Amino acid sequence: MTEIESPYQIIAADITHFEVQPSVNISIAPSHILDYDVEQEQKLNAKKRLLLLTTSVKIRSKKTGELIIAMECIIVFKIRDFEKTVYLLEPDQFSLLQEVSISINKISIGVTRGLLSGKLTATFLSGAILPLLPFEY
Repeated sequence: MTEIESPYQIIAADITHFEVQPSVNISIAPSHILDYDVEQEQKLNAKKRLLLLTTSVKIRSKKTGELIIAMECIIVFKIRDFEKTVYLLEPDQFSLLQEVSISINKISIGVTRGLLSGKLTATFLSGAILPLLPFEY
């Protein structure tokens, strides 16, 4: 079997914030339309060669605009081939190889999707699955 060496490795993933609005008491059926607001932020600890990617998800009722769920996850990646993957610019600024950045963003969305699904299992919100985002196709 051929071993593939990735330029990064996931070393941690956790939910840092999770909130379900208690005033919202709806059943999420396939016909219920939800709005999803997803944001990602990358931070670098160059000394430790770690990339911290925070993914924030807000789910709202499309009918009322009411916030139903707010969640934030952090995924920590160890950058293996740091000098070839990360370009340090000015203080507190960096650039990643585009294909690595896209890959890390996709993985982080997938991890967030799984963590969200796990939190909502067996609740009235179990149908609120984070859909595929355009850059995941």
